[in-house]
Amino acid sequence: MKTDEEITLLDKLYGLYQKVKTTIGLWNDTPWNEVQSQVAQMMETTENFQRDCLRLPGQLKKWLTYTKLKDEIEDMMELLPLVEGLAKDSIRDRHWEEVIELSKHDIPFQSETFVLKQLLDANLLHIKEDVEDLAVNADNQLKLERQLRNDISAYYDHRELTITAANGVPSMIGGDIGEIQTDIEDHINQLNQMAVMRYVGPFKNEVMEKMGLLSTVLDTIEKWLKVQSYWYNLVNVFIGGDIAKAMPQVAQKFLKVHKLWLKIMERANEQRNVITCCTNDILTSQLGGLQFDLEFCQKQLEGYLEGKRGLFPRFYFCSGQDLLKILSLGSDPEKVQDDFEKLYAGIQMVTFDEEDRRAIIKIH
Repeated sequence: MKTDEEITLLDKLYGLYQKVKTTIGLWNDTPWNEVQSQVAQMMETTENFQRDCLRLPGQLKKWLTYTKLKDEIEDMMELLPLVEGLAKDSIRDRHWEEVIELSKHDIPFQSETFVLKQLLDANLLHIKEDVEDLAVNADNQLKLERQLRNDISAYYDHRELTITAANGVPSMIGGDIGEIQTDIEDHINQLNQMAVMRYVGPFKNEVMEKMGLLSTVLDTIEKWLKVQSYWYNLVNVFIGGDIAKAMPQVAQKFLKVHKLWLKIMERANEQRNVITCCTNDILTSQLGGLQFDLEFCQKQLEGYLEGKRGLFPRFYFCSGQDLLKILSLGSDPEKVQDDFEKLYAGIQMVTFDEEDRRAIIKIH
């Protein structure tokens, strides 16, 4: 009876031992490109093996075979989570090269015949913590990479400026330029945060280059809009009108600026893409000079207006824009009818002589 009982116990032990060895042998031959889809089932099967092993009768636990079986199952319980981590989509060649360096074992990860056993032979348990950290870093790097490439870089692949036209000629940045500026500022802040993350290493240069590029683009847009504001305020003053005739040298300088401005805007209208436009050599090299010349024209105009106020103090009652309108249209008095009440409290409009258009024959 004792012999029969021992045979039954041995049958249980060796039956499980054989089942474990056979199963692991099959897993060893699993092509690496199939491991990701099978590793969860492998882990579940190993947990079942561990449970079955622990349930074996107590007298078997003194046997060397039991100890070997238990150790092999426990090793597999520790190995499979490492395998799962290395089978993720976040793992890149650089991570494999790091594992090879850590394990001092050649792993043919690029081979089409790469199988699970070739990884298990690398004694991953000796570098368990390193592999766990590597897998976590790989996941974080993938998130960073997607944010950098899919959220930030891809945004600028298709982001375009809105160029508005006057008389059919592209002349101003319009539309959602404020939204674009806000987005660039947000992306620069995100890149700043990425730059100090401990796992940014593989993307550090790309992050810094992108941050530098967007900072340049943002600075260019700000300068561009400032020049545009000067140009917009002066174009109707110096392109035709009485003030241009009164200030011929300044008007000539502005005309040169105007032609270059329209050339820049025509180029921007052709390119449209935010990055392409804001890194355009013609634009970036000319903005400083344009601003300098426009500021000169603006100061000369302010001096001219101040001179007119000195000659006719009631012009102090007008805003700069109203005075510009009056002086620009002075040769056609009817066009400044709405401005009389700004100069004289008791006058709303006047009637001009039909023959002498400068002579007032009635005040209303």
